[in-house]
Amino acid sequence: MYFRLPLPHRGNTCYSEFPLQRERHLLAGPQHYSLEDALRDFRDECAPGGKQTGKQTWESGRRYMTHAGFRVRSKAEKIIADYLSQGGIRFLYEPVLRLGDQLVRPDFFLSDYDLPYEHFGLNTTDYLWEAEAKIALYHRARMPFMYTTFLDEPDIEDVIVDKLAEATLNL
Repeated sequence: MYFRLPLPHRGNTCYSEFPLQRERHLLAGPQHYSLEDALRDFRDECAPGGKQTGKQTWESGRRYMTHAGFRVRSKAEKIIADYLSQGGIRFLYEPVLRLGDQLVRPDFFLSDYDLPYEHFGLNTTDYLWEAEAKIALYHRARMPFMYTTFLDEPDIEDVIVDKLAEATLNL
């Protein structure tokens, strides 16, 4: 669940989506980082001449608009987000998740299933090494998760159904 904040922004309207965090694994930022802190930072970033922060830089990589009205990083993530939304599967996009003593950002967090979902959409050596490391991190934390890859993209909707069924068998 998100709420949107409209603020004046260089002649347009600046929107941001703040997840309402209920899930026990998710963090909005450092533990002392409150919703009020997030709102203040958002206002600072959206103000004309506002400072460029790491969060703003992170958000700027989101180029593709979903049917639900938020931006994602790739066409494949847009297809996935639209499919999940149309199927009534509630999710958060790129939330911060604590795995043991490490923080990660899964592409999606399926709220109803308490399940991170990663889509590994690139086929470069460095990216695949990082994907393997992230998968190993989930395994070490004994955290159920699911993932898809660039190879699944032609039939992504069917693969999501199958992987979700497989991932939730033991839940």
